[in-house]
Amino acid sequence: MAAWWETLVASLGGVVGLILFLAPMKAVLRARADRVLGDLNPLPFPVLVGNCAGWVAYGFVTDDVLVLWPNVLGVLIALFYTLSVYGLADIKTRDRQAASLLVFSSVLMVVGSVGALGDLGYDSLKRLWGFTANAILIIFYAAPLSTVMGVLRTRSSATLNLPLSVMNIINGGLWLVYGLAITDYFIAVPNGVGALLGLVYCALICAFPRRSSKHSPSPSDTDPGSSRKDLLAASSAEQEQEHVAASGGSGTAAGAGPAGTIAGAAMHEYYHTATANIHKGVEHELRQVCWEWAQVCFTRNATEALNMVAHGWGMHNLKEGDEILMSVAEHHSSLAPWQMVAEKTGAVIKDVELTPDTQEIDLADLQAKLSDKTKIVVLVHISNVLGCVLPAEEACRVAHQAGALVLLDSCQYLPHRRTDVQRLGADWIVASGHKFLAPTASGFLWGRFNLLSKMEPLMVGGSTTGEIHYGMHTDVAPPMRFEAGTPAIAEAIGLGAAVDYLNAVGMEAVEQYEHELSRLLYQEVSALPGVRVLGPPPSVPMGRASLVAFTVDGCDVMQLAADLDKIHHIAVSAGHHRAKPLHEDYLKIGPTLRASAYVYNTPQEVRRFAAALREGIEARRGGGGGGGSIARARGSCKQS
Repeated sequence: MAAWWETLVASLGGVVGLILFLAPMKAVLRARADRVLGDLNPLPFPVLVGNCAGWVAYGFVTDDVLVLWPNVLGVLIALFYTLSVYGLADIKTRDRQAASLLVFSSVLMVVGSVGALGDLGYDSLKRLWGFTANAILIIFYAAPLSTVMGVLRTRSSATLNLPLSVMNIINGGLWLVYGLAITDYFIAVPNGVGALLGLVYCALICAFPRRSSKHSPSPSDTDPGSSRKDLLAASSAEQEQEHVAASGGSGTAAGAGPAGTIAGAAMHEYYHTATANIHKGVEHELRQVCWEWAQVCFTRNATEALNMVAHGWGMHNLKEGDEILMSVAEHHSSLAPWQMVAEKTGAVIKDVELTPDTQEIDLADLQAKLSDKTKIVVLVHISNVLGCVLPAEEACRVAHQAGALVLLDSCQYLPHRRTDVQRLGADWIVASGHKFLAPTASGFLWGRFNLLSKMEPLMVGGSTTGEIHYGMHTDVAPPMRFEAGTPAIAEAIGLGAAVDYLNAVGMEAVEQYEHELSRLLYQEVSALPGVRVLGPPPSVPMGRASLVAFTVDGCDVMQLAADLDKIHHIAVSAGHHRAKPLHEDYLKIGPTLRASAYVYNTPQEVRRFAAALREGIEARRGGGGGGGSIARARGSCKQS
């Protein structure tokens, strides 16, 4: 009876072990297809190779087929994982993988040599391999501990995997029972530790939900619309009249009006309590919450970040005849740097057009124009004019299949939708802080470390230099390589505070709330006579941003914007919105009027804007109106 029970438990343990080994398979296959790591942390895979190899040796020595067979398969699976992701990782991660494989291979070779040459008996061999397999297995179970301090610091369990943690409990528990049943403590002890660690990981996941944020300010309500109360709290007393910022979704700066209160408080604290320089032992919070903080370079804005890639990568990697694919909807800040690169290197810019029916970036056209000459694809994530949302994962996938790198201008995306940079699959992502409640002069470049480490800095000096002597200097590693001189420290802290606030509200809630605002805004404005809204309707699969840019038959949009500001205290943008080629060269239209909504706007304000717009259009068509240039009311800010 005992032998039957032992066999059953060990067989179940083998099956559970295989399930544990196969858990990452789907993600690995996806990474192979997309040629990007996505959410995968590749470092446990070489540890898994060493772990399974150690237990194969132990099962062989003890003649225990129930230990042997699942671990033989485990070695093969782990090798597949390791080799699959090796080429997708950055240089530092590949070095760690190679070092792990070298260490475990060396240990197993040394132990095997001792066992073979030492003429050891059964008990000695069992102890030798048992201790070795024990040590490696505990390392495997304890691998997630390297992220526990980050979990406690950020109060987020994003780096822990719940299914794998549960499987650790089940797998470790079954092998613990089996080891105790056959009185083999080499099997029982490490698996008992593994089951205990699995319980710890699950407890951390329950205690610190995945999307919580370190020191996140608590909004007054879970409804994003209620964030208006938080944002207006510090400035409402100074307002003589409420001024609706209807350019918030695409251009409100935190330094003006309600958006400044969250970031402003953090900046005030810095100036009064911690006015130290950076790069001297202190790392910023925004970097600490990243899985690989060295991938985040702080900039003054997205324009600087885009120029960093164009200058640091494009000028040194493109040559005559190479092709750069860019959509026709790009912002000047993205288009101009690559035009400069093309002029100096002889590379050619090819336009990716819009779908004729919905005015979205045409992925079919992108795929048709990709070739072996295409070296980089530069795309706007959400157009600040059309409001169309790029299916970025698909765009990155087809670009990578053609061997091209991808740069995303995510200024209009990051403030409005939850973003996982690994899942998106881009090689570089840029954003500007003033688009999401942060101060001006704040932004960042996210990039894959293996690409950042090969880029030339846009500026040098200060902490960007490693060794420096007369006649020579070397560059330090990213991100400090790209952060010359004393940067906008307070603004970066304000950016972190804004990110914390949005995380506290919840980006899923922000996205859902803005979807309703977008639908209402599009519906109200497009229903007005003679108004033509650019871009897709909200009903398209990717939806649209909570902004509308539109033309008005028979009206000067510049005058309409002035009327809305002066008469109704509603701030909108009028002009080309730093996308003149899209307006004049592609769409063949003049300036447009743009209104945007963000988390601090309400449905009532959207309806108020639509009513005011109708009134302004009727007045202008009837010969009335508010007249010419008007100073903006306090609290508004209109930027592209």
